[in-house]
Amino acid sequence: MRQALDSEIIRFSMWIRNGGKAGDYQGENKEVKVLSPEELNTGVLAWADQILCATNATRNKMNLEARKIKGFPEAPQIGDKIIGLTNHWNFSDPPLTNGSIGTITDAQTEFIRLPRYISPEPIKILRTTMIDEMGNTFYDIPIDYNCLMTGQKTLSVKQEIQIKNNELLKEQGIEAPFDFAYGYAITCHKFQGSSAPKVLVFEERFPFEPIEHARWIYTAATRSENRLVLVKR
Repeated sequence: MRQALDSEIIRFSMWIRNGGKAGDYQGENKEVKVLSPEELNTGVLAWADQILCATNATRNKMNLEARKIKGFPEAPQIGDKIIGLTNHWNFSDPPLTNGSIGTITDAQTEFIRLPRYISPEPIKILRTTMIDEMGNTFYDIPIDYNCLMTGQKTLSVKQEIQIKNNELLKEQGIEAPFDFAYGYAITCHKFQGSSAPKVLVFEERFPFEPIEHARWIYTAATRSENRLVLVKR
């Protein structure tokens, strides 16, 4: 679903496309609201269906804040929103792809033991069932626990290739864990082609180049179907 042609979101996006600055926008404040960083509060964070930002630093910070508002402890929980960061075309039908967003419905931690030449230490994973936004269910996703929690992959590319080429691991159905992150806040490029009813956008100093910066804000703003709040830099 996208906005009606006469919506304020469209008017705001065209303002940006025509060279206007987000902080200077004077609209009706019904569908679009521009806030200063000082005006941001937990109510706005809880209100948003999707938070969009430009940098991983802001993404990580806002995911922590969103989970705190929900009262979740540090460990992943049933009900947590997550997003896939890599493509796994043969894992399921439909495939589990980069940018797949869903909710954890079941999860348990376990450890994968690999040949010592690949990793002397067992690899911690979150064995997860996830329902995506289209209602598709993905079972037994082997999520890299460390990647989800910190953003840092457990294994190197070399180790992942070694796992892929190991015939015994193939027979056992063992593969490198999948890269996921929390999905309350995501970078805008991960959300291209998608939309949500209520979107909160953080304007940042990236992209630096003015034309690219305007394009970024335009793209982020038009991800919203009904209501848009933009926190100006």
